[in-house]
Amino acid sequence: EFRARLPELPPDPLSNANPKQAVTTHLIWDVSVDFSNKEFFAIATYSYRNLEPGNTTIVLDVSNLLIEEILVDGQSAPYTIASSEIPSKPDALNIAIPADQTDGTINIRYRTSPQATGIFWIDPEHTEGKEHPLMYTLFQPTEG
Repeated sequence: EFRARLPELPPDPLSNANPKQAVTTHLIWDVSVDFSNKEFFAIATYSYRNLEPGNTTIVLDVSNLLIEEILVDGQSAPYTIASSEIPSKPDALNIAIPADQTDGTINIRYRTSPQATGIFWIDPEHTEGKEHPLMYTLFQPTEG
C-alpha cells in the first residue's frame, strides 16, 4: 500500500487529529449556499478507518460550525467539541465510533455562521456588474 511506503511525519501542531488512531479516507460534501444570510448548510459524509484496536473516537478539526446532527453508520452518535485555547488552532470535534469496527461512515449535518473563518462574502455592490454577490473560500492552517 502507498501509505506503508511513506515516512512517518511528526504531528501537526495546528491540528487536533490523531491519524495514528483513526483517519478519514473519502469525503462527499453536499452543500447549499445562502447568500442573503451568508451561511452554508451542508452534510459532510466521511468514510473513515479506525487504525487502533479499541479506539472509540475520531477527532476532526472544526471552526465556527453549528453541528445539527452526527450519524455514525446511520445511528445517532455522541460527540463533543473541545474549544482550543490557542488562537491559531481549530476546535476539536470528537466523535464516538465503534471500537470493534475498522471501517465506517460518518455523516455530519451542519451550518456555518456569517463569522466563519475561511469563507469570504462579497456584497453585489463590490462585484463586477454590481448585481450578484460573490463567495469564495480560502482555508489556511490558521483558519481550519
